[in-house]
Amino acid sequence: MLNAAATSFRAGPKSGFSIISAFGNKGAAMNSLSAKLRELLRKLLKLALGALFGWIIAFIEIWKRVCRGRASAPPAQPCMTIPADVYKRPDPMIYDQYELLANGIAVTWDNPDIKLYRNDKEVAAMDVVAGGHYRIVARCWNGSFDGAAVGLRVRFSYLSFGVATKSNEIGISKTDLGAKGTPSCPAFAEIEWDAPTEDGHYCLQAELLWEDDLNPGNNLGQKNLTVSHFQSPALFSFRLRNDATWRRRFEMLADDYVIAPLDPCKTVEPDLQRGRRPKRSYATQRREALALLAERQGRDKFPISDGWSVVILPSVVELDPEEEISVTVKLVPPDGLPHPRKTINVNAFADGRLVGGVTLTGEG
Repeated sequence: MLNAAATSFRAGPKSGFSIISAFGNKGAAMNSLSAKLRELLRKLLKLALGALFGWIIAFIEIWKRVCRGRASAPPAQPCMTIPADVYKRPDPMIYDQYELLANGIAVTWDNPDIKLYRNDKEVAAMDVVAGGHYRIVARCWNGSFDGAAVGLRVRFSYLSFGVATKSNEIGISKTDLGAKGTPSCPAFAEIEWDAPTEDGHYCLQAELLWEDDLNPGNNLGQKNLTVSHFQSPALFSFRLRNDATWRRRFEMLADDYVIAPLDPCKTVEPDLQRGRRPKRSYATQRREALALLAERQGRDKFPISDGWSVVILPSVVELDPEEEISVTVKLVPPDGLPHPRKTINVNAFADGRLVGGVTLTGEG
């Protein structure tokens, strides 16, 4: 009975044992699934570790190659120097009083490279008529035998007559400047100008603008010229202004330099006469030219001629920032002699540095 009952109990479709048996089978299935998942995760982890190990080995090999390449490579250079025969640079230039005086060379402020015309006739800067219409022409040179300055910009401006006075821009013109020794050197830039309506003398400026200039220090030319008639003595006056933001000491020095006649080209550039370009570098040519000019036309070689007297009032003065005064110059001819034409230059230095100047001419 008991065995039969037990058997019946095990076999009963709705018995509790059957339910437990069913749950047991389901647990076994879950265990089997869990084992399969663990096996899958183990394989994936093995693959991931293998890939990571491979990447590490590859990185080490690449790093070794890089290190070997660095060890065998030449030292890195901070920049690359382009040979002069590959990269050609121009040197636009004009008669620049500031550069010449900085190299100890005497100058005139009657700039030979700046001309003023009215009705196609040249006029002097001191003869400008208030409100008149003029044409200003700047002659531009090139110190380079190789580089041209196509589209060279030239900025024109004017100042009231004097030293360090305020500049007023007229405008910008363009010209095409060829290399030194070519037909397009020198080149000319010009601009129309309506003079101010106020009476007075004016200084003209021409500045050459080129971004990649071999020597940007020779690009500003200035024309300051006035004439007075001798009336024992000839009297001149000009304005002196301190355009700095600190107090400065100004000193005015006079000389009677005028531009000497030019030497024949054959004595200056013999190579050009034979159709060859000089073998000397630009720096060497410039150094030699400045040394030759200083030897022939040094500032100390043109004192005021014997018998003439120049009185500058004041000759030395200290000015505050933006302070402006009038300077008077007396040009006295020798006693008992006719009053011939006489030209002098007055250069102004602030704390030993050139800040401008004027050229004054006395006529009998």
